[in-house]
Formats: sequence, structure tokens, C-alpha cells
Amino acid sequence: MTVTVQAQCGCGRVKFRSDAEPVLQAVCHCADCRNATGNDYSETVFFAAKATEVAGELRANRYFAASGAQTVREFCSVCGTPMFDKSDGFPQLIGVFAQTISEPFRFVPDCHMWTKGKLAHVQISDDLRTYEEGIS
Repeated sequence: MTVTVQAQCGCGRVKFRSDAEPVLQAVCHCADCRNATGNDYSETVFFAAKATEVAGELRANRYFAASGAQTVREFCSVCGTPMFDKSDGFPQLIGVFAQTISEPFRFVPDCHMWTKGKLAHVQISDDLRTYEEGIS
């Protein structure tokens, strides 16, 4: 049975679709993700880029990770909804911010990364893998 995952921005002009299961679901605590989403951390679902379709006009903010790799966060050019995370370190993947994904999809994290940047009040469950920095 094929799964279809769909996401869209707040105004509906940017749309995402994948007929493949996610490769990874991660919670990221880095300052760049906090800045991009306006939250204490980001919940990002990664898909094989070749199994996805993206439509709509995006604007991009570029960040440089501590590793030196460039990461691009893409937002709807109209409503500003944060949509995608693309990293030079993993060019075959596209990350979709979980809050944009339509039901019945349910975010179930595999791990927490960049925990050295975690805000003090954020709690992490002991049963999940954690990475002090990024996944390499």
C-alpha cells in the first residue's frame, strides 16, 4: 500500500507531496531551526528528494552549520510559512517542517539533534536517540 504525504503553507500556495515513507523524523534544537520556526525546536520530517513534488514560489534563508555545511530553509514567498530544510550535508533529502503536513500524518520522532543547543526548559524523553550535534 502506497502512502501519500502532503503539506502546504498557510495560504495554500506552496504544496508538497511524497508517495514515499519518510526517511527520518527529527527534533532539532539548533538556534537556526528555532529562528526559522519561531519555536523552542523544530520538528522536521525528511524524505528522499527524488520521491517528492514541490509546487509554489519560495524564498530562502541560508545558514551555515557549525560543520561548515550550508543549510537552506525555504518559506512561502506570500505568507512566510516555514516549509523546507535542505542541507548540503544531505543533498538527497528534503526536510518538511512537520506543522505543515496534513493529517492523517502523525509526527513520531526518531531522535533529537543539536541537543547542546537545547533550551533549558525543554525536556527530552529518555527513550529517543540524542545527538549533541547533527547526524553525520
